Amino acid sequence: MTGVVADKTRNFRDSLSARLKSFQVRQETELLRIPRELRNMTLGEFEGKWGGSWAGTLMRLKRDEMEEEEERREREEEERMEKGKRWVTLL
Repeated sequence: MTGVVADKTRNFRDSLSARLKSFQVRQETELLRIPRELRNMTLGEFEGKWGGSWAGTLMRLKRDEMEEEEERREREEEERMEKGKRWVTLL
């Protein structure tokens, strides 16, 4: 009788272990389906960017990135213009 209980216990533990591994793989797969930009956001940032859907939120993120890039380019252009003005003044 003890052998039967040990057998059932081992089978149960093996089954439980297999289910746990399956769950972990499924969990990792589901997390990787979330776009990286969203995974790296805090909840506060996510709430501020929320567009009502994943697609809307991603669109807002891309739009914000483009605006930041344009602002950076404008600053760089202004800095180049300033350097040019200083260079002309020295001559």
